Amino acid sequence: MKNSRAALRYATALFSTAKQLNSLEDVRKEVGAVISLIDSSKELELLLGSPIVRNSDKQAIMQKIVSAPGVSEILKNMLKLMIEKGRSNIIKQMCASFVSLYNDASNIQPVTVISAKEIGAEQRSAIESKVAAFTGKSIESSYRVDPTLIGGLIVQMGQQVLDGSVVNQLRELKKELHV
Repeated sequence: MKNSRAALRYATALFSTAKQLNSLEDVRKEVGAVISLIDSSKELELLLGSPIVRNSDKQAIMQKIVSAPGVSEILKNMLKLMIEKGRSNIIKQMCASFVSLYNDASNIQPVTVISAKEIGAEQRSAIESKVAAFTGKSIESSYRVDPTLIGGLIVQMGQQVLDGSVVNQLRELKKELHV
């Protein structure tokens, strides 16, 4: 990501402003919605990244998107500024950087748990408490099912991956046996 430094600068400015105005939680939710929107619309992602589309057109489209009631002026102004400065291609990166700054400040660790089959509430609670003890942070977890794992779990915490899946164990056994 060649623009990640710029995205972090914009995210830091948004974070500081939201913190000063005691709006961190609201802006965090709004930024999450922007990420989801961009993820769900390939056309929007292409439009924001296109140097061919005029900034005024991007501005008009983004204005329609964020004109919903409850969207803070802080976020509206940041998105407007980024488009004016020709940085619409890093809006999603800026939002992701903001979420990371928010999580660090709030001592939250996002965790993704991938399992071979659906995990029950009791097992989820046990996993979350173990991961919380391991990281020393509050856990914000998401769960996915991947039947190709055969059994076991994969726990992703940022850049760290704990792979306890049967597929991984079979792969390791194969390496040891040099097959």
